[in-house]
Amino acid sequence: MKKIRKIHNTDYYKAEFIMADPKFIKFIDQLIKKFNKFGCPIPDNGFKSYKEYLKWNDRYFDCRAKIEYSEKFKNKISKITRGKDSWSKKEQDKIEKLQYRELPPVYGSDIDDLLREYNIKRKDKNYRRFKDFVIEYIFFNKREFTNTPLIITWKRNEKIGEAELFIKILPHTRKEDLEKLWPIIKEEQATLSKYKVKHKEYKNFHRDLEIYNIYKEFRKKPTSKYKRDKCWYNERTDHETEKVIREKYGISSWGTIRNIVSNIEKLKKSVGFKDTP
Repeated sequence: MKKIRKIHNTDYYKAEFIMADPKFIKFIDQLIKKFNKFGCPIPDNGFKSYKEYLKWNDRYFDCRAKIEYSEKFKNKISKITRGKDSWSKKEQDKIEKLQYRELPPVYGSDIDDLLREYNIKRKDKNYRRFKDFVIEYIFFNKREFTNTPLIITWKRNEKIGEAELFIKILPHTRKEDLEKLWPIIKEEQATLSKYKVKHKEYKNFHRDLEIYNIYKEFRKKPTSKYKRDKCWYNERTDHETEKVIREKYGISSWGTIRNIVSNIEKLKKSVGFKDTP
């Protein structure tokens, strides 16, 4: 892949200072140790795709829920609150300490707390970029702030329960940047659930659709004592259908006609199209 143009702006160098800060290094080290402690380690070289990360994330929070809603943990909370429905700040502090010791951390909130220490807040326009940077650092082993000319990002669509791929064009993005980054975009695109390597053109689509419609119309015609749409074979109607198609398209093989009809039926089904009554 061609060398990607980097934007060495203030965000880039702020990220460099953050990565070199002992406080940041300690935060990452402690977080990874906690992941290991609760049986959810991260690969040494990070996850290879966002899809792998999402699977790990689901497993991780399932682990947290299992502990949090266990009778053993609820009994420890009850011991602190003495079974009351409300409790004091002192008791709440004890609960939070217990959660910190015994539950897998809600690492998104921990990252937010870390960023606030560097004066990066949710309301800031660069907040999302820095949070993504920390997540990429932890989970994908990326050790450089990817302040690239455009942003390739994934977002979970909660309605369908799947991750979606987005490309964000920035004020300084150029056409050449998109071309250079296309191999990365294609690599990420390949992890989409409905990704297809090739989308072949149906070269004779309009011809075959007309043959299909001719076939269907003849099948609706009642002939002899049968209704065509309820009878697989009726010699006279089949000959009439074949005659029209042969004269218009030069197709005389009944097997070819049936294959065309089958192909159109499959395509209609695949695109979710139903004939109107």
